[in-house]
Amino acid sequence: MFEQVADQDDGVGQDPVAFLAAAVEMLAKLPSELWRTGNDGLAGIAAGLDALAVQVDCARVALVAQAESRGVVDQSPCPVVGGLVEWSTASIWSRPMHRGS
Repeated sequence: MFEQVADQDDGVGQDPVAFLAAAVEMLAKLPSELWRTGNDGLAGIAAGLDALAVQVDCARVALVAQAESRGVVDQSPCPVVGGLVEWSTASIWSRPMHRGS
């Protein structure tokens, strides 16, 4: 299932949105594939998901910092007080990621 991701170059620099959409699609398949994992493999998957969550949070912080440095947050219709929070929340939830059919 995940072999195609390992065979590709990182692709993030080329098209981050497409990379993230592919990652979401692959992760959406994970629950239905867990039955294939032996008992000893479940801890590794849990650790991998935790590490992934940390990287997602770090990437979100970097995204907000980049948007702020470019003035995107200032141009947003979100209120100035807490503008970063409103901008990031509005941006995250206004563009749903593609989920595979």
